[in-house]
Amino acid sequence: TSGAPSLTVTETAHEDTDGGREGKLKFQGEQSGGELSTLAEIQASHDGTADDEKADLIFRTNDGSDGASPTEAMRIDSDGHVGIGTSTPAAPLDVTKAGGGNFVALFQNTTDATPYGIHVKDAASGANGYPLFQVTNDAGSNTYFRVDSGTGRVFMPKNPSFYAKGSGGWYTVS
Repeated sequence: TSGAPSLTVTETAHEDTDGGREGKLKFQGEQSGGELSTLAEIQASHDGTADDEKADLIFRTNDGSDGASPTEAMRIDSDGHVGIGTSTPAAPLDVTKAGGGNFVALFQNTTDATPYGIHVKDAASGANGYPLFQVTNDAGSNTYFRVDSGTGRVFMPKNPSFYAKGSGGWYTVS
């Protein structure tokens, strides 16, 4: 054939079930003892129960204890919503974190020695008086912008109220 190479995975069962009509690509590797382990999977399947063409694209990875059934890590549903940590994304980007730890998401610039980031705290941390949203340096020692979880107050400690110039130069007044 001409054109770019392609691979077609076809499910021939007539299923109008959520998760039906699935096709999977499995990525496996052989461990040192010769046993085969499933490292990751990419699955496309029907999204919903109607007789239509809606689909989910599901990415699963093995956390080291999943055996042959990797855990879902990310899903793109038929509405184009991306879910990380959830199989039912409720927004265009739905990041859900189960378990402990401080951050749901960390976006950071790592091009210099002291990267800055945007930290979005999880609900449990927010309930304990930690910021709901803050922009800090990577170590968290300098806060540049913060939204308080309890009151919704906005803090900008590195933003002076105004500058004044005197005989000795510029002064910051907060």
